[in-house]
Amino acid sequence: MVERSETESALSIVEKNFNEKQFEKVISITLASGDLKFKYPVMLLYQGIAYRELGEYTNALESFSEFGLISDLDTNLMYWHQGLVYLKADDPEKARETFSKIDQNGSFKGEADVKEILDSLK
Repeated sequence: MVERSETESALSIVEKNFNEKQFEKVISITLASGDLKFKYPVMLLYQGIAYRELGEYTNALESFSEFGLISDLDTNLMYWHQGLVYLKADDPEKARETFSKIDQNGSFKGEADVKEILDSLK
């Protein structure tokens, strides 16, 4: 059984490495964390962003999808990050489709950014 201090430590190590742009370490730690992602779904966001920054778009999309499945956070956050992956992967059609889901759902912190991106993809 993993103690609370160990789980908090794993999350803080992921955050530290993420902030230092040590994306390979972020991925390694999150993959080794096992079931901690169910307790701290934000680890999957860090993992997905790390994959995106390394150009591993398929893995990034999988991480964000898994985040959406296990997180009680707003699904628009998942769509936001998936849309950014599609932009980086130079797939404007998929980006438009994904950002449109946010636009349809409404009430997203970056709603103005979504509308601006959608306008630029027309």
